[in-house]
Amino acid sequence: MLARAARQQGVPVLVEAERLRPNLEVLLGEADYVCTSAHFPQQWTGETALGDALHTTLSRLPRVKFMITTLGKRGSVLIARTDSQAVNQEVAQEAAQEASQEAVLEDLLHSMLDEVGSSNRAGDGNGIGDGDGSSLLGCTARNGTRVKAGRVTATDKPFRLQLQRSPGDSPEATAAAEKAASAEASANADSTNASAYGRTASTAVATAGRDLIATVTVASAANLPQAVEDTTGAGDAFIGTILYGIIHKLLYDQMLRLAAVVAACKCTALGARPGLPHAEDIDADLLTA
Repeated sequence: MLARAARQQGVPVLVEAERLRPNLEVLLGEADYVCTSAHFPQQWTGETALGDALHTTLSRLPRVKFMITTLGKRGSVLIARTDSQAVNQEVAQEAAQEASQEAVLEDLLHSMLDEVGSSNRAGDGNGIGDGDGSSLLGCTARNGTRVKAGRVTATDKPFRLQLQRSPGDSPEATAAAEKAASAEASANADSTNASAYGRTASTAVATAGRDLIATVTVASAANLPQAVEDTTGAGDAFIGTILYGIIHKLLYDQMLRLAAVVAACKCTALGARPGLPHAEDIDADLLTA
């Protein structure tokens, strides 16, 4: 597997989990970073609550340093773990000691999403209003449209993140995940291979219900003052920008805002490439750590 070979050579691996696919779990097991669609965690885990789905997904992937889930118009969520083999052992021990505050991830997400949403609504509709001037940052699209970065909020330290439901394996979630895997397999004319679309016993990690020590960052979508021309390639633009952010060691909040701006710029033109901005189109403070 190419991802495994890359890891052996010290090359970081990012995996996109957009939808259930055969043996995707094996590839996810090789990932250092994961980007998911809004619906993937709930389909893969069978969890009803988004927070529980994100918690369970990340708990199954102990190598992953952070996971980003895009939420469409609501923005994106980045959960960066600090409690596993994904980080230096000394750092993990310090984070565990520091994470004295507990939070149900579902409740925390609702609060943070409401915060960035209300901040955007409180502005002038174009993201202007932060006292530090950060909301003035953005990008000038190829057609001249000014796309402004959205708002961001983050926990100031690691939390012990918990499930909303009772800890332990949930028969209801297991059944829902199996149903989703079967439906995806049928949609791909691959019904006899449905088990490969879900969680397999050979790669499962028995961590259900365990506290997850991590930081959480939530960013709103960028502010696009014109109608969307075409969303083709917007997801790829977002993930490509996340790769840029990893390489250039951007802070998590900056990474999410930049990715949202680039994806929004792409949507100002038809096709996957014409709307993509050049580096000189983007405010420099968004591009550097």
